[in-house]
Amino acid sequence: GEGISHETGLKKMGAILGDNVEVGCNSVLNPGTVIGRESNIYPLSPVRGYVPANSIYKTGGKIVIKTK
Repeated sequence: GEGISHETGLKKMGAILGDNVEVGCNSVLNPGTVIGRESNIYPLSPVRGYVPANSIYKTGGKIVIKTK
């Protein structure tokens, strides 16, 4: 979750994506970003931090949890 750090032993690290994540065209995932499984990222979105599982990250940074 947000605010939790994990030691990786790496000098540099990209983003971590869960299973079945879809990222829209021209989106930018900043270093250290974590995206939970089954989430979607809208096109042209600059993403940083944590995106919960089963959510939609909309342009402008709004996160909506998917309903089943």
